[in-house]
Amino acid sequence: MDHDSSVPPLVRKPLRLWPGLVLLVLLLLARFAVKAAVPGLTGFAWAVQGALGCAVAILLWWLLFSRARVARLPGPQPR
Repeated sequence: MDHDSSVPPLVRKPLRLWPGLVLLVLLLLARFAVKAAVPGLTGFAWAVQGALGCAVAILLWWLLFSRARVARLPGPQPR
């Protein structure tokens, strides 16, 4: 089998880190800034919901859009 030099080698694109960092900052803002801005139980509820939403968004980003190799993701590993 001849090696075709016109085909470039496969190059993996780098991980997309900036969406995860943005979501992390939003999580921290939701957790601490909302509670400081909105007093009482309402502020606490909004802070918890915002932080939970950001945590779910970080998890979905990591699993679906981060370009991480399959070996670095959780779950059964291919052989």
